[in-house]
Amino acid sequence: MARGATGPALGARFRGHVRRNEIGPVYWTTCRGTTCDTGHEFGFEVLVGDRTVNNWRYRLTPSGSATEVTESFRLNQNALMSLYSLLGDQLRRRRNLRDMRKTLERIKAVAEADT
Repeated sequence: MARGATGPALGARFRGHVRRNEIGPVYWTTCRGTTCDTGHEFGFEVLVGDRTVNNWRYRLTPSGSATEVTESFRLNQNALMSLYSLLGDQLRRRRNLRDMRKTLERIKAVAEADT
């Protein structure tokens, strides 16, 4: 966490990484918290310099004795991303959906282990 933050906080910056196709290369980037409502919602944007490339959000909704977690992703459009969308968007979409499912399964495993 940068700028004195010790955990999730609105505007806090942190380092994130992506391992392409689960084998590499690993890309490190700066992220910034955009939503931080403990126990309800956490969101962050991925930055390249000061420009937002994409946004991720996790929303927690109580449902009886369980909690529903919704993960969402938004890719900011520009000329380069529009071209990429024409050429490879279906592959990226399938990959994102698969990886989002894995993330949600990991969150579930951690949450259930704590009970």
